[in-house]
Amino acid sequence: VQAALQDENEWVRHAAVQAAVNLIRVPAERESALGPLLDDPSPHVAAMAAYGLLDPAIADMIGLDSHLSYFQFQTIQTWASSVQRLDSSQLPPPIVIQRKPAFLDTARKRLADPKTGQSEQLNTALSLLLAQYGEVEPLNAALEKWLAGPKDASPPMLLVGLLLTHDERYLPPVKVAVDRAESRYDLSRTLQWRRGVPGSGARGLRRDINRRMRALPEY
Repeated sequence: VQAALQDENEWVRHAAVQAAVNLIRVPAERESALGPLLDDPSPHVAAMAAYGLLDPAIADMIGLDSHLSYFQFQTIQTWASSVQRLDSSQLPPPIVIQRKPAFLDTARKRLADPKTGQSEQLNTALSLLLAQYGEVEPLNAALEKWLAGPKDASPPMLLVGLLLTHDERYLPPVKVAVDRAESRYDLSRTLQWRRGVPGSGARGLRRDINRRMRALPEY
């Protein structure tokens, strides 16, 4: 895996990052392997490296398993026949990490590069990674953009934003997710997003979830 992470072909590096996320369990070793790849010239590789550095609960909430369950080489993609998902409700809730690893400087510079804005995946991955370490300005900017636009979906990174910041400003995306939930299982996942959020808005959200629970099938 270490050799493949340095391969000249970007798709070999991309697959190597996916393998590293699955195989390297010690956080310090994973940071050492993936941190330098935040500066990879390929946005696909850099985004996958950023996703791989996220807390397991955050990774589950944004569906990281879907990013790890396929192999891509240029325009060719193949998918795993089955995917074993984590259940973030069984994981400790993510908290803001106080330490500041060296790779955060790379993430900041990459996110500030105008070219990064051309890759939604890379922009999202870097924004989440910085927020995990308490730098929520990119998430706040994404929230303001969402609030000013159509509310036809709830970007997962904004749902994570509520969990990390406990800021009521992030409740509207969660309310959209509640309204669009198709089963009680979907609604049960929204409950974890409001954990630790104070105020009447969060209490009102809980009432909305309970009301929807009675109207939806279990799955």
